Amino acid sequence: SIPEASARKMVIAELERLTCPGGLVHVAEFLKTEGRSYSRSGTFHSSIGVEMKHFDQDELLQELDVFETLHTREIETTSITGRSERALHYFGRKRALA
Repeated sequence: SIPEASARKMVIAELERLTCPGGLVHVAEFLKTEGRSYSRSGTFHSSIGVEMKHFDQDELLQELDVFETLHTREIETTSITGRSERALHYFGRKRALA
């Protein structure tokens, strides 16, 4: 839910750096929800005033393309404010060194 693309890239780069070749990663992220008003970049302000980011599944997979996708699973969940949301669980592997 990190709204700034540059900050998300830094987090993913650090995740990649810390993961051994062949190591597994798990990312859980909220997906865009019908009925919510998003900016063009997918951000919005939560009911508690925090800027957040929700993804289209393809957009999230593109950001995580440094890893080999092993499995994805979409679930129904509840946000911290009690709102019904969809989330994607992503399971990937760091590619072996060439």
